[in-house]
Amino acid sequence: MRVINEDKETLKVSIPPDKAQHLLTGLCEDADKLGDTARELAEALEAAGVEAPAELDAEHFEHVGPNE
Repeated sequence: MRVINEDKETLKVSIPPDKAQHLLTGLCEDADKLGDTARELAEALEAAGVEAPAELDAEHFEHVGPNE
């Protein structure tokens, strides 16, 4: 994250798209716990074109041995 502009009323930052998606997901999942400021930030991210990543059905891990 990089601070672009800061004054007494606003703070503007730049973050990579994948981190913005991750942030949006967390804000949406815990919106009730985090309150109005989190909702406002989520709305700002969405207005900027950030979309939460599609949910995966399940995580899949596969082990490949050294001889395979």
